[in-house]
Amino acid sequence: MNDAKSGVESAVKADFAQVPLPPDGAEGEVREASAPALPSPTQAEVAILEFEDPAGMIEEVPLNHPFRWKGEWLRKVSIRRLIFAEALRVNEEAQKAGREVTSIDLFAAMTALSAPVIRGMEATDADRVTKACLPFLPLTEEDRASP
Repeated sequence: MNDAKSGVESAVKADFAQVPLPPDGAEGEVREASAPALPSPTQAEVAILEFEDPAGMIEEVPLNHPFRWKGEWLRKVSIRRLIFAEALRVNEEAQKAGREVTSIDLFAAMTALSAPVIRGMEATDADRVTKACLPFLPLTEEDRASP
């Protein structure tokens, strides 16, 4: 027992006075460790272009089953072609969320409706809206490879 006692007595003593305490009122809070902050990437410059056929950039789909959203009746959905920077942003947001970008992510960006709103639409209206979005989607590698 003397050896164990002398081992404890000779051990390096920690100076807990140097350990910072949590702020007052933080009792019981558990904070997750956070990754070091990354430098924010500089936002790439995007030109504002005037397209020759602006009407070709938008398609409107009238709804058979209008609905109220955020206090307003939605009777038609406007679908807008995305510019390349917008498509990149949708992809980056999906990657930040740890997932692949989906068609509904792009549909949401094209319609200015959230994905949950699109999923909440009456099925035939949602089908018509998403089908109208398809020609506006960016091409995938599979699309480019098919004849």
